Amino acid sequence: MSKSNLDADDLVSALELFEELEDPRSHVNRLHRLGDILVICVCAVICGADGPKAICVWAQAQEAWLRKYL
Repeated sequence: MSKSNLDADDLVSALELFEELEDPRSHVNRLHRLGDILVICVCAVICGADGPKAICVWAQAQEAWLRKYL
């Protein structure tokens, strides 16, 4: 997987797209906002992640960067 070539504007714009989605998940044990999860998944896939485990690895490697914007 490559290092993130996304900038803050890309991330914020993507987050705005997902803000209005209704979250179908149960309110019990909901740790993260749906929009945050979707943005992380999209960014990870753009950067080469090819499945759930790779998305998790990418998100952990980019955690400091993601925390600035999400």
